[in-house]
Amino acid sequence: MEDKVSVTSLQHHILASLEASPFYDLYAVDYNDNSEFYSFDTFRRLYNDAVESMLHYRLIALKQYSEISELHSRCHELECSIRELSDIDD
Repeated sequence: MEDKVSVTSLQHHILASLEASPFYDLYAVDYNDNSEFYSFDTFRRLYNDAVESMLHYRLIALKQYSEISELHSRCHELECSIRELSDIDD
């Protein structure tokens, strides 16, 4: 594996095992029995990229949850207003 490869060009996959290797720094095996060697620097960059992505998507999810809560509250207010208006007309 090239040491100066861009993290964004690497394929991310879940590892089944990660061990020290005699010739490279790390030996990784995924759940499909594909194996690859990583330098510590490349693995560090992959790991940091994965953590940054996870935190970014968590932030997006939290914003969406907040928006859903606000919309739910607004819908409830509108439903109450409609009920009040329908009670007045009766």
